[in-house]
Amino acid sequence: LYPMQKTATGLRALEPQQDGIDPAAIAERLAFPTDGFEVIVAKKSPLPAWVALDAVPKIVIQEPLLLGSPAETIFLIARSIEYIRSNFALLGRVGPRERTELGLLLQAMAKPSDQREPSANEFISLLSRQQVKAVQRVAKAAGDVIPELDVLAWMRGVDTLMSRVALLLCDDLVAAARMSARLGSVENAVLPDGRIVLRAISGGQNLLRFYLSANYYELYAAMAEAPVEEITPS
Repeated sequence: LYPMQKTATGLRALEPQQDGIDPAAIAERLAFPTDGFEVIVAKKSPLPAWVALDAVPKIVIQEPLLLGSPAETIFLIARSIEYIRSNFALLGRVGPRERTELGLLLQAMAKPSDQREPSANEFISLLSRQQVKAVQRVAKAAGDVIPELDVLAWMRGVDTLMSRVALLLCDDLVAAARMSARLGSVENAVLPDGRIVLRAISGGQNLLRFYLSANYYELYAAMAEAPVEEITPS
C-alpha cells in the first residue's frame, strides 16, 4: 500500500563536505547499512522531508532544512533513517487525511470478509494471493484488537518513537524541537526571541519528558561509543 508518488525538483545528492553532515556516520550509529539509503537535497518538494520508496530508499530533504545547526540536521537525517530501518517510511509520507483513511482500512481488513465494508473487500481483491494470506494472518492474530485500536494514536506513537531515536543521536532538545517545528510547518512554535513553545509541536512535550528521564541517559550512555561530533566532517 503506497500513497501517490510525490515529486521534487532541483535535486542533488547531499555532499558531506559541502553540507556539513555525514549521513553514513549517522547510519553507523543506528546500526543501519550505509549503502541502504541515499540523501537527496531538493530546491522544491511537497513535504519538508520524506522517503521515496525506491529499491534503495531516498531521503528527500528541502534545501532550507540544511541551514540550521548541525544538531538539527543530525536529528532530521537520523529520524528519516529510523523510519526506513523500522519499515515505517510510509507514515512519514502521508498527511492527516490519508492517515485517517489508512486507519479505517486497517480496521476493516482485520474483520471477516462478510463484515467488511465493500470498499475494503474491493481493495483486498486487488492484492496478490500472498498479500491476501498476510491479511488473513493479521486478521486471525489481531482481529479482536485492531477494531478497538486507536490507529491514529498508534501512528503518532510511531512518530514519537522515531523522534526519540533521533534525539538520542543529536543529544540536543532545542535542535530536536526546532526541526520538529519545521517538519510540522508549525510557524508559531519558535518565538521571536528564540524560545520554543513545546506544546505547539506535535510530540514536543513527550520529547521533553524523555530527555529528562533516566531512560534517556541510560540509552545515551549505551550509544556513546562514537561521539556525535564525528558525524559532522572536519
